[in-house]
Amino acid sequence: MSIARPAIFLADGAAILAILTTAVVWLLSPVEGSFLFGKWRALLVLLPTAFCGFRLVLAVLFCRKPGGKVPGTTKATLGACVLFVLLFGAEQVLEFAGYERHFPPILIRGETANDSVEERAGIIADPRLLFRFKPEAEFRGRRVNRIGFLGREPDDPRTAGGRRVLCLGDSVSGQGVPPYSGYLHAQLTNEPPTQARWEAISMAVHGYTTSQGLRLFVDEGAALRPDFVVVLYGWNDHYLASIPDSNRMARHVDGLQGILYAILQRKRFGQFLLATAGPLESLGVRENRDGLRVPPDEYRRNLASLVDEIRGTDAIPILMTSPRAATISSLLVRNRQITSVEEGIRLHDEYNATLRDVAAQTETVMIDLAQIFADDEHQAFFSRDGIHFTPDEARRRIAEHVHGAVTDVLRGRSGDPARQ
Repeated sequence: MSIARPAIFLADGAAILAILTTAVVWLLSPVEGSFLFGKWRALLVLLPTAFCGFRLVLAVLFCRKPGGKVPGTTKATLGACVLFVLLFGAEQVLEFAGYERHFPPILIRGETANDSVEERAGIIADPRLLFRFKPEAEFRGRRVNRIGFLGREPDDPRTAGGRRVLCLGDSVSGQGVPPYSGYLHAQLTNEPPTQARWEAISMAVHGYTTSQGLRLFVDEGAALRPDFVVVLYGWNDHYLASIPDSNRMARHVDGLQGILYAILQRKRFGQFLLATAGPLESLGVRENRDGLRVPPDEYRRNLASLVDEIRGTDAIPILMTSPRAATISSLLVRNRQITSVEEGIRLHDEYNATLRDVAAQTETVMIDLAQIFADDEHQAFFSRDGIHFTPDEARRRIAEHVHGAVTDVLRGRSGDPARQ
């Protein structure tokens, strides 16, 4: 018995180590697929479990004397087994029930994120923004500037006493050589609203939604110290998606809290704990009952937040509705971006109506491009998809409207009421 007891203690230690190893690998494995029935993963669970069961049998047969106590190491082994079985059992029950929550990925604050995991045609992956242009790369025959956008390089540093208009948006803002921001820059240079030196720079990215635009402005746009910020999003927001953009965009969390959050969200029981620990909104989780990249309510919140963030930098926001042709291409249906042409048009008009409402409620300057380009004269400006523009003249006219709005604000004719 003197030899058996040390051997049993060593076996207890080995059993606990096996359980901990299994638990760590299991916790760090992704939710995708069944952990229980996944080939080698099943062995990872079943072998330590069989070993622990055999070990407990030995403990009962050889270590327990009549009227004696079960060794402490055996109790620890039993406790570890029970805890793991409970967590694993809860995971399997939630899996069979089809439970799953999508939480934003976590970036531990202070660590450098790898933003070049994937690169294609001038686009790189970005954890916080999903994707972005690669600085100084080539995108569809156009050069991306040094700060990562299509268009002219910004003055760096900004000219002393100079004024700056920042253009946020998607491909409707970023299309063309130059994009409308280039024509706006020329107009601001030739007809400056004040005696200061003016410039316009673009931060438009093809495929962006208001969720990405809001974070882009907070993370990078505000640092450019703009005087005006023009916002033109809409199409990508109401395209189909099983998970909304906001649930896919990583967010920074401090140290140990971030590590715990990242581990919990990998498992269904962890997602359940997070979901019941507090309001999902506080965890950055958005419901997606509409199956869109940015659901209608979130689109409204994003626009209002953009207005607040822009004003918080002492800049003046200008919201623009997103224009469309009388009809749009059925290619969007084949690409599974919309369910039908009619539904795509309905949603787009609804999102434009939301922008008008936000502009009215927040007393924000608005340029209704959707209304301006809706007449017969402007139908020839649209490309075959009914979304983007073909002739340079369309971008010049957008620039003229923005130039006029900036001038009116500065001359007090149609200013930003919130700033007066």
